[in-house]
Amino acid sequence: MDRIEQTDPIWRLQVVQKGPIPLIRLNGETSWIDTSENETPDDAVLSVEEELHITQVTCDAQSALRTDFASAFSGPSWPDVSVIVEPLRLYSVEVFDANAKSYKATVRKENKDPRKALSAMVRNLLSELFGGEWDTCPGEQVVRTQWEHGANGWVGHEILTIAGDDPDPNCLYHRIVGDSIQHRYRFHAPLPQPNRGDPPGIDLSNLEWWRYIGLNERHNLAMVIKPYLDDRSSYWQFTFSRPARDDENEKVKQTDASSTVSPESSKEIHPDSLFLGKLNNPILMKIMDRLRKELEQNDHYIGEVARLFDILLSQILIFCADRLDATSRDIGTRGDYRFRSDARESDLQSDLREWLLGNLQYGEVGAEVSGVGTGRADICVTFDGIRFVVELKREDADANRAQIQKYIQQVVAYQTTNVRIGFLGVLDLTRQGKPVPHLEDNIWIEPFQIDSEAQTRHIVVFRVTGNLVRPSKSTKRN
Repeated sequence: MDRIEQTDPIWRLQVVQKGPIPLIRLNGETSWIDTSENETPDDAVLSVEEELHITQVTCDAQSALRTDFASAFSGPSWPDVSVIVEPLRLYSVEVFDANAKSYKATVRKENKDPRKALSAMVRNLLSELFGGEWDTCPGEQVVRTQWEHGANGWVGHEILTIAGDDPDPNCLYHRIVGDSIQHRYRFHAPLPQPNRGDPPGIDLSNLEWWRYIGLNERHNLAMVIKPYLDDRSSYWQFTFSRPARDDENEKVKQTDASSTVSPESSKEIHPDSLFLGKLNNPILMKIMDRLRKELEQNDHYIGEVARLFDILLSQILIFCADRLDATSRDIGTRGDYRFRSDARESDLQSDLREWLLGNLQYGEVGAEVSGVGTGRADICVTFDGIRFVVELKREDADANRAQIQKYIQQVVAYQTTNVRIGFLGVLDLTRQGKPVPHLEDNIWIEPFQIDSEAQTRHIVVFRVTGNLVRPSKSTKRN
């Protein structure tokens, strides 16, 4: 049987046919492939500089990959597959980062879902590296196309078949393994004897080569590399979510240069101004600086995550200060719980939720959000996939720092699938008749280390003093 009539997907059909080619799907529908039209490449939206950057990074990474493979295959014995995992990881991450960086502006401009865009980048990269069926094991059912040529030209039929342990000579991995083995035989080992009827040289009858290029080996390698790309995808999702600080600063400069744009619209362009301007109190600025310096120890507190967390942190800090100062005239009955000895954490939850809804200019604020770390979060603030959880408690026995630590473990449980920073708010009902702690002593950071993890999690703890005595009832008695 001729190669092009097989259902093996690795043999690409070079079609010369006028007019579209029918492709009959499994469900009976017919799609048409018009070979006369030039396909628009995915990177057509990129600038020339961005295309050159991706090309340069990819070529440099391929050269480095070839060097590492040649070195691995140059030893006295055939290398174990695990030896080539690290070069493949470095190549994948470097190329993925270059593409993500170049496509960031386009994804934001076209208002695409960052998660879908980055997921597509991961799959495309793994397909180019390990072949079109990298996520399939031998023996699994797959959909392939069977091409037939008749009186009316070529026609394709989708069929269900079982994947074998096939090579894919069209993928980069196959080519580099082949080049590395030829390098080995040219410089480090004699050429193997060909099978009867086969020409001398390197061919698929070489069992040493075959054990590296089959679908089983390619699938296993892809499953090892994919988690590293998923980690990079999570990072880039943070940066895709909102315009970068430099981009926003540039927009602010353009706004300042235009006399037709009001200062209010400038604030909308530069979200940092939404909280920096309100932290004009030197005490608030001092607390904010202290907290940010401590948070720098957290590996997730970088870039876009740090900027968005600062916005939420500043609002909670201002909330804490306001609830120490505000009178009933300022906030009405909404703040009455601060003077009740039977106040519940739900009172603090409702008050803080309304505060965030009224002051955050973007982001989703939810209460009693289920499906977070297998639990229900009191308040969950989400910025395009970046999730910060605020857990709230009520304490009427002992609200000292040492006692409050008993709640930390519940808070870190909500960080299992997102960033390792969050909040714990405590309604302190233990201060009746006692001096109220200074704001600086009512907010701090608790680090938490899980035994099985190398990275430390960080919880911003804030106390809201309750069970207060109204000024009208705190007259001095003789």
